[in-house]
Amino acid sequence: MGPPLSFNELVNENQSLANSLVQRHACLHPLPFGGCMREVTVHDCPKRLACQSGDQCGNFALTGRKGELEALQHTLNELLDKFAQIEQIVAHDLSYREMLEDLRQKILYLSNLKTKALDRQNSLIPIPVFPYGDAITKLPTTLSELFAIEQQKIESKEA
Repeated sequence: MGPPLSFNELVNENQSLANSLVQRHACLHPLPFGGCMREVTVHDCPKRLACQSGDQCGNFALTGRKGELEALQHTLNELLDKFAQIEQIVAHDLSYREMLEDLRQKILYLSNLKTKALDRQNSLIPIPVFPYGDAITKLPTTLSELFAIEQQKIESKEA
């Protein structure tokens, strides 16, 4: 058996296998931060969503959606607080060293995720969907245009 084939290679050889590959990876279940490529609403998560506590998982991916970085930072802050508490305990009771090391690994992993997410976010260039800055001002005609206007108002207040 050779190396795994990509979708583009499979589609020429076996259409049903290509379709099953897409179906297998098409699901993205949203989580407080990131998303799971496993259909957790149907099949549950074998790791009980440990990715939300800083554990690594092959099905986990950051999505870049709004509020995701804040949720990640909140989890990171909680882990840092726990780390400080356990660090004080370890000074008197060495039996907690393994727990401290586990927390250290989670903090390192989430910090790296945050750095990658920030780098990606900073490299994005906003593309105006509707030309509202033009001299010709027309009234919005679709619901999506109204939502875009409201979102621009919200974002300009936040800035």
